Amino acid sequence: MTAITFQAVPEFPKDLDNLSKKYRYLKEDFEKFKKVLVSTPFNFIPGNVRISDLGINVKTPIYKPKHFRSRDFKGKGSKSGFRIIYAQIKEEEDDS
Repeated sequence: MTAITFQAVPEFPKDLDNLSKKYRYLKEDFEKFKKVLVSTPFNFIPGNVRISDLGINVKTPIYKPKHFRSRDFKGKGSKSGFRIIYAQIKEEEDDS
């Protein structure tokens, strides 16, 4: 099994900290989301949608989970919540 490394765009940690002041469960819920990505075989994540039509220059698959919900939005409706967009980059294994 390959180890998974998470890297964020430079703005993400600051945005997460700012949003966590208003939504107190956000960081904890995001950590749970990362654990699901690590523990679930990638092809079997329910509600994971690949974003298409990004152009021929985009070779890395980009995904949007449809069912990320934070406990901060409990009872607020199905369309409320946060949007997470991520890319899965597979590193080539070195056979030497």
